[in-house]
Amino acid sequence: MSNNIGKTLSIIQSLEENEQYEKAVEELLKLNEAVPDNIEIVKNLAMDYEVLKNADEAIFWWEKYKSLDANDTISYFQLVDLYADKDKFQYYMNRAHIKVIEGKNGQAADDFKKAINNSKDEAETSKARFMLAVMYESMQKNTEAIQEYLRLLEYEDNLNIYQRLVELYKLESDEDAIGLLEDAIEKFPNENELKEEIAKLYYKIGDFEKTLKYAQNDLTKAKVYLEKQDNEKAFEILSNAKISEENAIRYHSLWAEYNYNLSEYDKALENLSNLEKVSPNSPVLYQMRALIYEAQNNEYIAHLCWAKCYELKGQVDLTIDELLLAHQANPQDERAILSLINVYTHQNDNHSVIEFCEKLHKIDDKNTFALKKLAEFYQNHGENEMALDFYEKLYVVDKSNVANLKLLAVAYEKARDIDNATKAWQKYLEKAPMSEDTEQIKRKLEVLEKSEASVVSSEGFLEKLIGFFSGK
Repeated sequence: MSNNIGKTLSIIQSLEENEQYEKAVEELLKLNEAVPDNIEIVKNLAMDYEVLKNADEAIFWWEKYKSLDANDTISYFQLVDLYADKDKFQYYMNRAHIKVIEGKNGQAADDFKKAINNSKDEAETSKARFMLAVMYESMQKNTEAIQEYLRLLEYEDNLNIYQRLVELYKLESDEDAIGLLEDAIEKFPNENELKEEIAKLYYKIGDFEKTLKYAQNDLTKAKVYLEKQDNEKAFEILSNAKISEENAIRYHSLWAEYNYNLSEYDKALENLSNLEKVSPNSPVLYQMRALIYEAQNNEYIAHLCWAKCYELKGQVDLTIDELLLAHQANPQDERAILSLINVYTHQNDNHSVIEFCEKLHKIDDKNTFALKKLAEFYQNHGENEMALDFYEKLYVVDKSNVANLKLLAVAYEKARDIDNATKAWQKYLEKAPMSEDTEQIKRKLEVLEKSEASVVSSEGFLEKLIGFFSGK
């Protein structure tokens, strides 16, 4: 079929090239009956009707094209021209949609306002006003968006508008969102999603009776009973609940909360292990672990868990606070120190990074991470002797890493120990794979080998040689 369409379109193209547009349209209409909603056929019809100066038909087919590909601006541009003198409402609506596709939402909002001013009936006004409200939402002008949505509700009870308004109200006031949901439920009594949404909000503000009144999800009810310490009712619900991909996080966390209420901490941790398999980066996972370890008087691990919880929430200051408390509770444990180094590194707080690298080095003087960080720090601050000491230790601890040998050689250079620098580079060349880098190092060593010992000791030549080494 696609081959036949291609052949027919080629014939039609020939008709168009010969300016036989009436015949081309006739053939396109036949082809459209055989293959409706083909985007190429629809586009050709729209263009040919424009050539024939038949604006109404051109508009019809460009509108059809727009319905098939709403993100292609060609139809909007053509319709803007066609509607310019015929219909100002449609003119501004299509111009606004071009701006939306281009990401110019502020300009789009201005055109939607103009469309409202040129609307011919309530249906057109509502259509443009809805898009204006959406634009305000996209620009985070929530007050303006709310006003436009409320105006729309004056004309019709629209579920979608209620849902959008609820999300906007929740950003400002849970109580206002609840009031709106009460109205929505009265108008849409069979919409269980609205009831579940209001139940969550009632739970959030601590009204458990209203939560139970509206809750449609059994796990929501179980959560309330656990909060009220009515563990028997919670157990009954959870025992009959079926786990699914959608509710797995709540399911495991509620079982953990149930066992926590009963002080069955090992069982609760087992529940959380199941939760971790489903959602390893859930803040709830670490929040609940923190609570359990607090109940077990394991202060150190509790702080580590709180820190991970806040880290996953993106709350850096609280993460650091908890890690510092963990370090204070157990100064010899490396986990809190390594986590602090990681956080401070991302914060570009080099002073704190070095402070905790020094602590890590005192606990474990063979820790290669700490040795390298400390060496880099002192080298960057021009303290080459201190840096060399750490690079030597790093090499001794991890001789198998040829990169450490290279770092040591450079450190000798910076410390003006040319003899040891030469030996380090020679060892490096024995182990490192051939590359442009190794070839350059060979050329450095040739300079040393050709120089006489007395010349090498000459201060002027030494300065020049050090410059040669350092300028690789």
